[in-house]
Amino acid sequence: MATDRVNHTLEDAANLSSPQVVEGEQASGSNGLNGSNINEERPRFQATSMVIEWNGESISEVRNGTGHFEPVSMTFKLDDQGNIEIPSDVSLPEWITVKDQHRKLEPPLVYIFNHEIIKNHADRTGSAKDVENLQNTFNRLKCRVEVVENPKKIDVTETIKKLENTNFDHLSALVVIILSHGGGNEIIVACDDEKYHLDNDVLDPICKIRSLRGKPKILIVQACKGGLEADAKPEEYGHYLKCYSTSEGYKAYRDSVYGSIYIQVLCKIMDQDALRKDFREIIKDVNEKTVVESIRLQHKQVPSTEGILQPFCFGDYVD
Repeated sequence: MATDRVNHTLEDAANLSSPQVVEGEQASGSNGLNGSNINEERPRFQATSMVIEWNGESISEVRNGTGHFEPVSMTFKLDDQGNIEIPSDVSLPEWITVKDQHRKLEPPLVYIFNHEIIKNHADRTGSAKDVENLQNTFNRLKCRVEVVENPKKIDVTETIKKLENTNFDHLSALVVIILSHGGGNEIIVACDDEKYHLDNDVLDPICKIRSLRGKPKILIVQACKGGLEADAKPEEYGHYLKCYSTSEGYKAYRDSVYGSIYIQVLCKIMDQDALRKDFREIIKDVNEKTVVESIRLQHKQVPSTEGILQPFCFGDYVD
């Protein structure tokens, strides 16, 4: 009976007119190269394949009673990052940790745009201290940090184009930090006093980077969003997170010696918690602590966030 079953399967395999297509990817033929079927002239080869059996420690080939492989097939569903999705009803062995699942990805790439000397504006003294603190914090997290000093608008545009052509397949996320003067409605002032738009000129292009699809895109902005001195409510949308040092229409404060209140608090909390805590919780803590510190310094400042970020911990990508 077992022999009859195998022969029947061979007949079925010989009658296949074309390979199966699963989720846009073409499956190979029975045992051919480039989709060709080596059984086309004569069915000399048995239709065989491997069953991967998950037993907690190893994978094995499963044979039937005839000593031949059972003709079977498998389909894996991939997530946006190209990783195999594990069904919710399948439990991983205890020796596989979250860190193992992320092991192939490296810590985020970090770009800092430091607008310190701006034409027709007062110098942003203390910004260099912010850069120093940010470099120290993200270097501890094993991130590659690139600093663009005193960029003109064209420098910002060209750097963003460079990022658009960067392959992020091996990276876990992208962090862009902007230190500058700003205004309402997402306006940032470049060092040649030309203005650029945070969404149109920065966020939108990086959101279209294919190799960043499904990965966190974090924007941290230390800049005023107007000239008022009160509170405002944050607005949420999208699949990224914009972290503002203040709220729409209001000022952000910077000390000429110690740097910005917001960046000081951010670096301090990141140094304490970034290896073990979800970044969303970190930013929540940063916002609350910034309010407390700014009131203590008699410069009330209320940070805000926009966007929706999936759970992300820098520590998952640090060896």
